[in-house]
Amino acid sequence: MWSRIPASYPEDKYPDGGKVVELSLVLLQKDQYDPSVLDNLASAYAETGDFAAAVSTQQKAINALRQRPEVADIAELQQRLQLYLRKRAYREVILLNRRLGDIKGRLSVTDP
Repeated sequence: MWSRIPASYPEDKYPDGGKVVELSLVLLQKDQYDPSVLDNLASAYAETGDFAAAVSTQQKAINALRQRPEVADIAELQQRLQLYLRKRAYREVILLNRRLGDIKGRLSVTDP
């Protein structure tokens, strides 16, 4: 899922759906039924505003995932499909509380 990062990063200044479309199309040449790559491609299409392609590609990802259910949770892909049907791009949610907790844990000073 590493190719999703530039297309779905939560801050508008980072997404680059066009580059992710190109990358995902290259990756699909190896396996046109890879649900992760199809999911990434759908996300990138949505980011570029091509919601018809996003919906079609996400439906392919869901169908491909039914053949490989160990790869990901189908409910997540279906939720993204609903976003694309509403003409909304998918953005990753970064849980800062956990990260802050990890940082605090590393920075805490212990008593001797």
